[in-house]
Order: sequence, then C-alpha cells, then structure tokens
Amino acid sequence: MDVDTEINELGISNTVDEIHGAHRIGQFERLKTSHTGRETLKRLGYHLHDTMHATTHEIPDWISRALKAPIPKNMNPTLHYGRRLDRCLNI
Repeated sequence: MDVDTEINELGISNTVDEIHGAHRIGQFERLKTSHTGRETLKRLGYHLHDTMHATTHEIPDWISRALKAPIPKNMNPTLHYGRRLDRCLNI
C-alpha cells in the first residue's frame, strides 16, 4: 500500500472533487448575498427563490431629516481662499 492510499483511507485529506464542490458552494453562497451576484447567478441559469432577494426599506423621515451629508473634501470655503477668489474673478 502506498502513502497516497493510506492518507485517503484516513480521510484527512479532501479529494479534488470535494474541494471543487466546496469551492462552488462557497462562491454560490457569496454571490447570493449581493444584488449583482444574484443577477449574475440568474444570467447563468440558476433559479433563486424569492426569499433570497434582499428587501429594501424606506428610511424613516426622522432619520432622513437628522442625517446631513458632510462637506466634500477640500470644499471648505475658508480653505485656499485666495485661489478661490482669483478663480471667481477670472470667470
């Protein structure tokens, strides 16, 4: 009996088919978690249950009113005041 046969009998290593199957299942599960992944699976012919689709919820009004987007980077009116003034005068 050779070493490969002994290792296979012990069951401590996976066959190529087992590794391939586990990788395929892992990729399928990962793709199911995003909208783009679900669309990709659908285009490949996989039929997904409606329960797998992520549901969207409206943001409550009180949260929408409370959240304000921060000023984008380098948009502070006091930053580079001279450069901004020159730009305004040259327009």
